Amino acid sequence: MSYRKSYISVPIDYVRELKMNGNRKKARSFLEYFDDMDLAEHNSVRFYAKSWDVSVGTAHKWIDDFNREIDKYYNFWKLKNARHYSSVKKQTEHQLNEMNTDEARNNGEFQKRDEQQLNKVFNINTTTKGDPGVSPHLDTDFMRLITELKLGYKNIGNLEDSYKAYSNIKEKFNSKDILKAYKSYAFEVDQSKRVGLAKFLNQLIYMSYVKAEIKITNNNEIYSGFYDSDKELLVSGDKTYKFSQKKYDELNNLGNIKIIRFVA
Repeated sequence: MSYRKSYISVPIDYVRELKMNGNRKKARSFLEYFDDMDLAEHNSVRFYAKSWDVSVGTAHKWIDDFNREIDKYYNFWKLKNARHYSSVKKQTEHQLNEMNTDEARNNGEFQKRDEQQLNKVFNINTTTKGDPGVSPHLDTDFMRLITELKLGYKNIGNLEDSYKAYSNIKEKFNSKDILKAYKSYAFEVDQSKRVGLAKFLNQLIYMSYVKAEIKITNNNEIYSGFYDSDKELLVSGDKTYKFSQKKYDELNNLGNIKIIRFVA
């Protein structure tokens, strides 16, 4: 009798949820994608579209969905591990505190430092802007962005530099829009001339591939939307307002125009 030597754990709840909702094809596709990831077998979106018998657009959407689910899966185990570690350390600290020795006091000091690190792990979806002490790996939006970029492009750049540049603009820039902007840039620029994510953001190259959602205050009235300088119009939902470039510049000089966010 022969025995298999390699087993992997998969997010089976997601697979079963897809099956229960009648999405068996997508469930099977996820298992193939997950296995390829485990084997570090990198295939193109078109490859998966053909393998799964779906359109390229559908394959792209499914891969985005799979990426998010795999993130959730591994983040769950990261948190579970951190909580278990914290529990063990607290139990150890409790026992050491019963010992009236310098060694016990020193261990208590180390425990406080450990708890500070663990608090960063528990708050996995929150990072501190510009804080070099916060690991990029704890920012799930950023790591999802980097993962998707690395799947499609080479030489994305240093992780820490990219995260620093990303941190400077993330309050006004959704990571999905950064991805769209970089894809548009990569489509236009030859690979030999293409820069990594950090330079793409720091050198404001992204500004050519996005539009700014703004808030305008004029005569105590507030308007928000996207300004079309060519047509001199502010587009706000299904409404448009006439704003001449001269008036726009005047309000901007008065500080009455604020950028809310950038959209690709």
